[in-house]
Amino acid sequence: MSFGFALVGAVVGEFLGARQGIGLLIATAQGAFNANGVFAAMFILAVVALAAESLITLVENRLLKWRPNQTPRRASDPAGDVGWGGHVGAEHQGLLRETVPPGPRLV
Repeated sequence: MSFGFALVGAVVGEFLGARQGIGLLIATAQGAFNANGVFAAMFILAVVALAAESLITLVENRLLKWRPNQTPRRASDPAGDVGWGGHVGAEHQGLLRETVPPGPRLV
């Protein structure tokens, strides 16, 4: 995903000031009111971004087979860690009350 954004950023840079590249092709076609040229260049950009992203994903999955599944933990997990939404497991709520000193009373 991020490679596609980087590619689009490079094309925007070419669009603003370059002597060659897809960005210049888009700027030239846009200046000549050539909608077909603009869409063709954008289609080429999309195909290149998708192909590169799938290649990067393939290489990543091939090289990083050792990594464990990265599933998020929930508040109802036996470990009792803080889960989604900042909820604390029931077994830790009493612990938090005991360890946090009471604040000053404003009454």
